[in-house]
Amino acid sequence: MTTRAALNILGATGAIIDITSLGIDTITTDHPGPGQYLIHGTLGMAPAPEGWGYVLNQVDAACSVAIGYTDGVLAVSVAKDGEPTDLAH
Repeated sequence: MTTRAALNILGATGAIIDITSLGIDTITTDHPGPGQYLIHGTLGMAPAPEGWGYVLNQVDAACSVAIGYTDGVLAVSVAKDGEPTDLAH
């Protein structure tokens, strides 16, 4: 089952710090490499104005973020100065 959720991911490992969902606990993450986070078990991100966006901690303000959703996987890529980097927070 998939759901809408707000989640905080630990930059160094991709582990879920906390999650707010509609009671679904099947959301998981993978961290296959620097700056790469894969989130499973969501419906992706709905487009604005109804949809959710993303927020970076101030320590990561210089990072750029690219988000895609393919085959049920929400892929988040983070870069700083054009190089893949893990989120500091």
